[in-house]
Amino acid sequence: MDFQREDVFSGSYWWRCSFELVKDGPLWVIRPDIGSKVEFYMPLVEGREPDKQPKSPCGQNWAPHVHLARVDSEKDALGYANAWGLLGLWKVDRYRSFLPDEGRDWYRWEFPPGVKPPFASLVCYQEPVEAFLAAVEDYRVWLKNLDYEQENLSYGGHLLTGCCPRFGYDPSKGRWSLDWQIESLYEAIYLRTALDYAGGKYGFRRCKKCNRLFLAKREKDSFCSYRCQNNYFVSKSKMRRKED
Repeated sequence: MDFQREDVFSGSYWWRCSFELVKDGPLWVIRPDIGSKVEFYMPLVEGREPDKQPKSPCGQNWAPHVHLARVDSEKDALGYANAWGLLGLWKVDRYRSFLPDEGRDWYRWEFPPGVKPPFASLVCYQEPVEAFLAAVEDYRVWLKNLDYEQENLSYGGHLLTGCCPRFGYDPSKGRWSLDWQIESLYEAIYLRTALDYAGGKYGFRRCKKCNRLFLAKREKDSFCSYRCQNNYFVSKSKMRRKED
């Protein structure tokens, strides 16, 4: 039986809502807006890849794994959270003790007295910006290592921890089903990136104009968008005229 990608990854859900950047003690954190609506989605299939080069650089933020590679600042991190949710770093071993303990868990926060938001078990989580940006940098290092191995014709192998296959009978469909169980959005991002590389994509590259990472679909891709491509050649043309 042939599986479509959506069939195999249909059981992996994550959540998102509206977020805000607030100061919590000595740290800036990305915290859910308790009045916003919580939505569930499948990060392993969410976001349709553009059929052709996007018109603007923001068009590259079409999926959680591509968008994360393009985060450069606190403002970017907040924008990412509002698009895809928190990374779920409290579920990732190497980030649980990333921040000084000081007698508290920085990934959780208390609601104001008398407030009972929907899905309280979810929106009680927040993510320190410092940890978020550290996770982004670790992801970029991993991407760089993938390119290095490709260029040097080596194969080191990569374990995708936090993602595991789940097999069971689905009575609603009347058949056995196979999907993946994820512990966090961050770990799902690694799996989705691996799927794209294994599926024949040309990896992540730096745009020659804006210098942000983008997922190349073709061997000669050098720009993340038509806007960057046009601006690059317009600037180059102006420089040539000045030299003449």
